[in-house]
Amino acid sequence: MVVWIASPLVVRHFAKNPLNEMGVSLSDDSSVRFNPFTSTLTVSELTLLDVNKSQALSVEYAEISVHLHRLLLKELYVSKFLLSGTEVKIVKDKQNLIVAGVDLTARSEAEQELPKVEQKSDEPPLDYTVVIPELRLQKILFDANIDGTSQRVLLNQLAVTDSSLSMLKQQLSLSMDALVNKAPMMLTSDVSLQGGTGSIDSAFSLEKFDTETLSPLLTDLGVSISGAFSANGNPKVNIGEENIAVTSEQIVVSVAALNLNYAPWIVEGASDVVTIDNLNITALPSGDVQQLSATVGTRLKQGNIGLKSHDNSVANWEDISLSTDLQLVDMQPNIVIERVQVNGLNLSENRQIAESLPMLSVGQLAVSDVQFSDNHLKIDTISMAGLKTDIRVNPDKSIHGLVDTTALTSVPQDEATAPEDVAEPEQTPGLTLELGKFLLADAAFVHINDQSVSPAYEHKITIEKLQAGPFDSTNSELESPFELLATDEGYLKIDAKGHVMLFADKLNALVNANVSELNLPAVSPYVKDGLGFEMKSGQLDVDIEVVVKDDAIDGKTKLFMRGIDMSSADEVEQGTIKEGKAMPLNVALGMLKDDQGNIDLGVPLRGNVSEPSFGVESFLGLVLKKAAMSQAKSYLMNTFVPYASVVSVAITGAEYLLKVRFEPLIFQTGEVGLTEENQQYLSELVLFMNDKPKLQLKTCAIGTYADLSLAAETVLNSDQKASLKAMGSKRQDNLKRYLIEQGIASSRILFCAPELDTAADAQARIELKTD
Repeated sequence: MVVWIASPLVVRHFAKNPLNEMGVSLSDDSSVRFNPFTSTLTVSELTLLDVNKSQALSVEYAEISVHLHRLLLKELYVSKFLLSGTEVKIVKDKQNLIVAGVDLTARSEAEQELPKVEQKSDEPPLDYTVVIPELRLQKILFDANIDGTSQRVLLNQLAVTDSSLSMLKQQLSLSMDALVNKAPMMLTSDVSLQGGTGSIDSAFSLEKFDTETLSPLLTDLGVSISGAFSANGNPKVNIGEENIAVTSEQIVVSVAALNLNYAPWIVEGASDVVTIDNLNITALPSGDVQQLSATVGTRLKQGNIGLKSHDNSVANWEDISLSTDLQLVDMQPNIVIERVQVNGLNLSENRQIAESLPMLSVGQLAVSDVQFSDNHLKIDTISMAGLKTDIRVNPDKSIHGLVDTTALTSVPQDEATAPEDVAEPEQTPGLTLELGKFLLADAAFVHINDQSVSPAYEHKITIEKLQAGPFDSTNSELESPFELLATDEGYLKIDAKGHVMLFADKLNALVNANVSELNLPAVSPYVKDGLGFEMKSGQLDVDIEVVVKDDAIDGKTKLFMRGIDMSSADEVEQGTIKEGKAMPLNVALGMLKDDQGNIDLGVPLRGNVSEPSFGVESFLGLVLKKAAMSQAKSYLMNTFVPYASVVSVAITGAEYLLKVRFEPLIFQTGEVGLTEENQQYLSELVLFMNDKPKLQLKTCAIGTYADLSLAAETVLNSDQKASLKAMGSKRQDNLKRYLIEQGIASSRILFCAPELDTAADAQARIELKTD
């Protein structure tokens, strides 16, 4: 009885110095009693104060009873263990960890400085068994301040029953009811181990844990998160002599109202659920996984991935669902997904801009029969339904509503802080891909509104059919077929089919395409710079048969332009021939019109896709120019046959441009008068001038050293220059007089200043020009 009465004073006396060394002290009303008759330790209203005399630990009531006589049987029998109404203060910062007022960091450093005591290997281990029929903790609060953030765990009830613990055998049952930052948490576990082998059967649940309470702890990682996290499952662990097996019938993990910010990315989800069924894991005692298998179901609702902002959406969706059969053997994955389905998918939607629509939206995206193993991804079918694209180009040629990707611009690393030696990454085999088929399940709609051209271009196209495949990156010789059928709101029809060797080193393909009733004025703003004119009216039909072999193009194209009307296309009809100038393409095309305003052209198509100029302009420009100019040259040659001595026609090198030039009037050396040899030329010139009544000619006399009987490269004196000028002026005057005599108006014949041609083989002549 004396011991029981005096025990509080004795404990306070003998605990004072040890507690002071740890930086804590007992409060005055703390009570610790020991009953020697029942071997019971009772604690009530115990409070530990830290160095600032603030409460660091409080215990409302605790009772521990031990049957000492059982020690004779090498058994520590705790008949009762109760701890109730306890609060533990925990403070952690970058340097220290303080639990219940005790700085564990300082004590750990002090213990490291103590001399190590060698353990005697010949001492047998203590062969005692700890038996606790029931251990109960009630209302235990861990109040932690971690890096300035409050984290609280309240154990409403923790019960450990039927526990028997020894070096060879461990057995117990555990049941816990807790609140983790106010989120309910339940845990039950039955442990049965003997000789290091046995089983642990558990079940757990955590409901609506507010992940935002963890955000301050993730600041250094640049991560913030919010959302209600829940999880439940029933894992079972079997520990064998050679491996550890973990199994579970089902584990469910979910997050509601997820908002994850990992700059510059933002990930959101209204409801995300992952269900793991039939989990089986086999691992070595070292922790290396030998085998893993599970069926994983995933459901993501109303999700969004943004850049810097929720509204700057790279992708958002209504619902994503998939079920995955996962196997991992010797760290080699084997994944089978029967179907991935995405509903309400939108790509590139910048909601920060008024009247913004997603660049691409898909009502339903379905990916069927996905298999991944040995670094090979195999997909049977990808299909899209409800596909819509809305492309709007602003006057400055920027894309309206395109997501802002400036946040992804990498900042160059400072050379001073860059590592000197960077190990090259280990080369791993590349991923290979196989796709059976890609197709549109229904009609797709394409809307284009381009304000950057004049006049503005707007067009709506319906893709009625699009399919392609199979594709296989491991088979470079596989011919993958494709088919496209599209129309617009009017009469345009596009029908294309063929095949392509997608993974060959060089392009190999076969294309048969037909485009009918393409409205030429609508596309005129895009080709007018390349063609050199605008198309005011007309339609275009195109038939293409092309074979591409190792980048080389070989095919034929048929163009039929119906009712075409071009700007400034009547220059030939007006007789305005510009000597020495490239004839515009519209002029050449104008010559080829029939009486209905139609043009029918056919031309072989040759080229190489590796050439920088290959593209739309190569087709519309090269094909059109080559066909038109070739046929227009024949037309012009026939047109100018009566003036063949005066006018010639040629096609320039690679530009396929027509040029009309006047042949010169040749004079004998030293002669200024017209001779019989000039008569054919003069007759045709008069005929040409009469046929082109608005044409004006400049006559430019060109003299030579031979005209003055001088050697080549002679430096002319003033008298010689005067003689040369007089001779040239006389030749020009003689030609003008002749033309006037033939009825040509004097005002249509102009003079140039005479010049000297210093070439060794130069001929005296008069050159005719129109400008």
